[in-house]
Amino acid sequence: MLPFARLRPISLNLLLRRRFSSSSSILSPDSNAPLSSKEKTGAARPLRKTERNPEHVASSVAISKLRRSSPSGERRTVTRDESAICGAIQYYGWLGKIDEAINAFKHVEELGIRRTVKSLNALLHASIEAEDYEETKRIYMEFPRIYSLEPDLETFNTAIEAFCKSGSTSLAYSALAEMDRKGVKPAETTFGNMLDGFYEAEKYEEVGKVLNLTQKYGVSLNFCHYFIRITRLCELRKPGEAEKLLDEMLARGITPFPEAYVFLIHGFCDEGRYDVAKKLFKSMVNGSRRPYNFRYDYFIQRLCERGDFDGALQIFKDSVDSVGEDWDPTFLVMKSLVDGLVSVNKVDEARELITQVKERWPGKTDSWDEIKAGLPQ
Repeated sequence: MLPFARLRPISLNLLLRRRFSSSSSILSPDSNAPLSSKEKTGAARPLRKTERNPEHVASSVAISKLRRSSPSGERRTVTRDESAICGAIQYYGWLGKIDEAINAFKHVEELGIRRTVKSLNALLHASIEAEDYEETKRIYMEFPRIYSLEPDLETFNTAIEAFCKSGSTSLAYSALAEMDRKGVKPAETTFGNMLDGFYEAEKYEEVGKVLNLTQKYGVSLNFCHYFIRITRLCELRKPGEAEKLLDEMLARGITPFPEAYVFLIHGFCDEGRYDVAKKLFKSMVNGSRRPYNFRYDYFIQRLCERGDFDGALQIFKDSVDSVGEDWDPTFLVMKSLVDGLVSVNKVDEARELITQVKERWPGKTDSWDEIKAGLPQ
C-alpha cells in the first residue's frame, strides 16, 4: 500500500496569536503585518553580530528597518520610538538570547526613549519566545517594582501564558488574583491563554476550573476557546467529546474555525470512525468552510487504505467542487484511487476519473494516458 501524507494541522499557537494576541508585534517596515520568515532570517544576521552596546541593539534590526522606510527628514524621530526597541527586544527572544533582550530593556532610557509598560511586555514575550519561563517569572515579579512600571492586561496575559505552559498552576491563579487587586479585568485572551497552557502542560483537571472562572468574570466563550478545547481533545484521542463541542458551538450560533474540522476529521480517522469523518467533511464543504491547510488527498488516501473506494471517489468530487483550481492532488494518491476502483470492477469510474484529472491538471498527461491504456476493456 502506498504511503500517505499524514495530515499536519495548523499550529495552534499560530492561530491563537492571530486571533488573541494584543502584543506589540515585530512589524515589517511597510505594513502592519508581522515579518515573514525570510525577513526574520535576514534581520537576524546583523543581530548576531551585535554586542551588548545598546546603541547597536537599537540600530541593528527594527530601527534600521524603520530608517529605510521613512523619509530622511523623519528618521531622527523614528529612531527614538519605543516600538523600535521593543522590536529589537523581541528579536533577541526569537534568537534565544534572553540576556541580550534584558540588556536592551535596561538601557532603553539611555537612548533617550521613555520606558513604558510596552517594553516590559516585549521583554515578557521575548522570554516566552526563548522558552525561558524562569526568566518570565522573574521579569514579571521584579521588573515592575524595579523600573516603576504598572502592569497592564497584556502583562498579566503574557505572564499567565508562560505560567500555564510551564505547569505553574498556582502562579497562574496568583496572577489572576493580582489582576483583581489592581482592578484589571480579565478578557477572552486571559482565559484562552489559560486553557491552551493547561492543555499543553497536561493539566487537564484545571480546564473545568478555568471554564467556571469565565462565568465568574462574565467572559463569554468564543470560537477561540472552543477551538482550543476541540483541538486538544482530538490530540487526546477524544474526538467524540470534541464533536459535542462543535455541535454546541453551532447551536449557539458561533462560527467555528474551519481548522476545527481538520482536527476532528483527523481524530475520527485515527479512531477508525470513517463514517463520522465523512459526515464532518460533507458538513465542512457544504458550509463553505475551507481550511487553508486541509490535505484533501490525505483523506482520500486514508479511505483507499481501508478499501472504501466509493467514499474516496466522493471525497474527490466534493473536493473538486469546493476548492476548484487551487487544489493540485498528488499523482500517487490519485493513482491509488484509480487502482482501487479497478480492483472492485469499477473500470468506467476509474476511466472517468482519469479523464477529469487530465482535464483539470494536465501536468501528468503522458502518465495518465499510459495508465488509461492499460485499464481492462
